Amino acid sequence: MRRNNNFNNKKQNINDVNLLEVSNEQPPPISQPTIGFLAVGVFTALGALPVKNASITVYSINENKEEHVIHHRITDDSGRIPDMELNVFYDPQNPFVSKEFYFSTYNLRVQAQNYYPQNIQNFRVFPGVKTNLKINLIPLIQGYESQENIVIPPSPIDISN
Repeated sequence: MRRNNNFNNKKQNINDVNLLEVSNEQPPPISQPTIGFLAVGVFTALGALPVKNASITVYSINENKEEHVIHHRITDDSGRIPDMELNVFYDPQNPFVSKEFYFSTYNLRVQAQNYYPQNIQNFRVFPGVKTNLKINLIPLIQGYESQENIVIPPSPIDISN
């Protein structure tokens, strides 16, 4: 059996070659995910019983100290809500932020009838990662008013930048 090999044996002229231009420009930043996820479950009795119809509000505080509601959901029979998508704002080219950990902070309020409300301030949402919050509500006691505030403090990585 004979093969038919058709090769073009032309010599290539150097003028026909497209040369790549050399540039001093920085390469474009690597595309980072800008969405994080939040899963919330609301329970009582140290996590043993789900709390149905609890109101969950995710919000941020702007520069004027005004609350901006991002999501508002109601828990189902299992004490859960569908996972939420949250934007993660960061600039990977900014030298004043951590080069290893990019995140945004949000606040969460949980309210349910016959339970003390609970607030979580400054929880972190990382790009491409699901943050899981398990909230344990305390039943109301007649004649006693209170609410629980949980403030997530900054980590050493936040302070070092």
